[in-house]
Amino acid sequence: MATIILATPAQPAGQMRRRIQIEADVFSGRPNPVWELSEDDAAAFLSRVEALGRLPADMPSATPEPLGYRGLIATDRHETMRRYRIARGVIVVEREPNGATVRLSDPGRAVEIFLIRTGRSVLGDELLSYLLSDAAGRN
Repeated sequence: MATIILATPAQPAGQMRRRIQIEADVFSGRPNPVWELSEDDAAAFLSRVEALGRLPADMPSATPEPLGYRGLIATDRHETMRRYRIARGVIVVEREPNGATVRLSDPGRAVEIFLIRTGRSVLGDELLSYLLSDAAGRN
């Protein structure tokens, strides 16, 4: 299996820090909750994504639910402006340097659960519990 490089190397001292914004795609008719990852959480997220395996190109994508929780959108505000759509055990990486879209397997929805937990202060207890329950397959 070929190695996929999804993250850019750590920036040298003095450069702007990595900014990754997370949006929980959950509401219709009102703004979705949005938060920014800490530097440590951003590094952990990118490391976890790099460790994931690709899904076969011919494997059908899961169709997001029209109402309720539809997944997370992570936007790397670094020079690439790469976007990650995370839902139902699949991470779709958009805006690769060559213009390709890469689909990765997120076994047990581990990356999704990690990101949901980083939003604890923005999501509040009730929404956090709902999203974690969905990600664990209990909804």
